[in-house]
Amino acid sequence: MPGDAREFVEGSSALVRNTSRGPLLARDPAMRDVLAVLDRVAASTCTVLVTGESGTGKELAVAALHDASPRASRPLVAVNCGAIPDNLVESELFGHMRGAFTGAVATRQGHVAAAEGGTLFLDEIGELSPLVQVKLLRLLQQREYTPVGDTRVVRCDVRIVAATNRDLTAEVAAGRFREDLYWRLNVIHVHLPALRDRPADVPVLARHFLRTCAERAGRTDVVDFAPDAFARIAAAEWPGNVRALENAIERAVLLSNGPIVPSSCVQVRERPSGVVRVAKAAFGFDPYEAAAPVTQPSAGEAVFPASLVSDVPLPAPVPTFAEEAPPPARLAAVVPLREDESVASAPPPAAASLLDAAAFDLRAAVDQYENTLIREALRRSGNNKSRAAQMLGLQRTTLIEMMKRKGIEGLRRAA
Repeated sequence: MPGDAREFVEGSSALVRNTSRGPLLARDPAMRDVLAVLDRVAASTCTVLVTGESGTGKELAVAALHDASPRASRPLVAVNCGAIPDNLVESELFGHMRGAFTGAVATRQGHVAAAEGGTLFLDEIGELSPLVQVKLLRLLQQREYTPVGDTRVVRCDVRIVAATNRDLTAEVAAGRFREDLYWRLNVIHVHLPALRDRPADVPVLARHFLRTCAERAGRTDVVDFAPDAFARIAAAEWPGNVRALENAIERAVLLSNGPIVPSSCVQVRERPSGVVRVAKAAFGFDPYEAAAPVTQPSAGEAVFPASLVSDVPLPAPVPTFAEEAPPPARLAAVVPLREDESVASAPPPAAASLLDAAAFDLRAAVDQYENTLIREALRRSGNNKSRAAQMLGLQRTTLIEMMKRKGIEGLRRAA
C-alpha cells in the first residue's frame, strides 16, 4: 500500500510518505505531527478538514490519509470547488439527468458517484455557494443526495475530506459559510503549517526538488547546490510555501551552467512577510530592492547597506492590546548615514555600540516592528480586520494568519 512506504533520505531524519499523488516529506516536528494525526484517523470514516496556506501540500496530505485507509483500493476523487462555475457545481458534484437543463444531452454521474467506496476531496470548500452548501450538508448528514433533474434519492458510501486556505470561522461570522456545515466538516481538523514555520523541511525539500526537476528537465548533470546558494534557500521565508520552493528550484536547475547550482541562479527574496508593502506606503521605497545580496561581509565591510537605515521614527507601542510590545529602543538608537559619509567610514557611536553589543537581532527587531504596525492598524480600524488589512496592504486572511502565528490578539473590549 503506498501510504505505508517509509524511508529515510540521505541518512537524515526526513520521513518520506509515498502517496498516490507524490511523495510527502517531513523532517520538521510540525509536519511529523500532521502525519501522526492522519495515521490515527485513517482507519475511520470521519470527515476531515485540512487547512493551510496555498502551496503547503494539502492535496498530498489528503492522499496520505486516503492511501493509509481501508479505502485505498477505491478512487480518490479531487474536486476544486473554486474552479467550477456556480451554476454547474451541483451538477458536477451530484450528476444530472438528461434534459435537466439546457445542454444536458445525456445523463451524467457526478463526482460523488465517481468516488463511491473511496474518498471525495473537496478542495477550496470555502468557494461553494450557499445553495450547494445546503445540499452538501445533506450529503454529510444522511449520506444521500439527489442528482439534478431527478426525484430519486441516491445513497452513497464516500468519505469526505475538505480543504481550504480561508479562515472558515471568519467566513461563518461574515455569513458566507454555513455554521452547521462548518461543524459537520470540522470533525478532525488538520492544519498544515507554512513552510516558514517548519524550517527543517526546507533543505530536504530543496534537494528532493533538485533531483526531480533535473530528471524532468533532462539536466541529470546538475547534482548539487553551491554552499551560498543552499544558504540562500534555507534563509528564505517562502511566502508561496512548497509550491514556490519547487518553482525556484526548477528555475535554478534550468539556468545553471554546470553541475553545481550557483547562488546567482537561486531567485529568492529574504524578507519578512507583510513588511515591504507597509514600508513602501510609509517610506516611499522598498528597502529590499536596494539591498545587496546576502553574503558574508569581509573585513572592514559594512554589514547593512546604507539603504536599509532610515531615520523615519517607529510608531510607539499601543498600550490597549492584550499583548503589549516593548518599545523598540534598540532600533531607535540607530543613527542614519549622512549623504556625504562613506559606508566604510567609522560608524556613529550609537550604531557602533549597538552592533558591538552582539545582542542585536535584526530579524527579531523587524518582527517586533511588524507586530507594532499590525496592532496600530487594528487600533485605528476599531479592531476591524478588513480595514486593518487594507491599511497594511494585505489580504484579510493573510492578516488573520499572521496574527495567529504571532499570537497577536485584538483590542480589549471595554467593560
